[in-house]
Amino acid sequence: MNYAIFLFVYFLLTTVIYFIVRKKDFMFWVKVTLLYLLVFISYNDGYIHIPIGILIGYFIVLKWGKNHRSTMKLTLFFALSAYLFACYVTPPIKIENYTNTKAIHEEIYKFKDIESVKTFSVEEPIQKKLSKNTNKDLDIEHVMFLTYILNDNNIKILNEHWLIYTASHELGIIKSNKSKEGVLIYNYNGIDYLGKFTRDNGNIHLKYVIKGKLNK
Repeated sequence: MNYAIFLFVYFLLTTVIYFIVRKKDFMFWVKVTLLYLLVFISYNDGYIHIPIGILIGYFIVLKWGKNHRSTMKLTLFFALSAYLFACYVTPPIKIENYTNTKAIHEEIYKFKDIESVKTFSVEEPIQKKLSKNTNKDLDIEHVMFLTYILNDNNIKILNEHWLIYTASHELGIIKSNKSKEGVLIYNYNGIDYLGKFTRDNGNIHLKYVIKGKLNK
């Protein structure tokens, strides 16, 4: 989820409530905050997002929220708005990768439909997995990104030779002419993958992947 959205909406919520009910004690704000934090209890299978926590919160307010019920409902409304915006409007960028947000959004504008946005740190196990079949004589970024696409589609890698020399042609994975140094764009089965690679002390690692359909 895009946690910056939740922080921004929480700040907006507290500002609005402050001007509505100025003289409230510490416990009042604790209740508002805890109610808002229910937004993080949810069901997500990659396609469907269900705000379970907000539904529970609404039931609690109706059942036991005798005091400040309208304020509590307003809190849940803000929480639901933040949830829908974070899940369906903005891409799910991890909080530790917000330094890359600007660059990612510049690439996102190239897409007409976004299926997912995934970011990766240097230390994540996936880096080692992607570089397993690479060596200095190969186009390392190509092999790593091809490995990522196959893994993403649950396609078993038969062997290193097949991966490097045969897989792309056999499976119809096409490299876009819009690819450039550090950024690869491939199409597989009608889905576009844009991958950003960086070099650190001679090592190459995958920084982020945007999956969807590019503008033509």
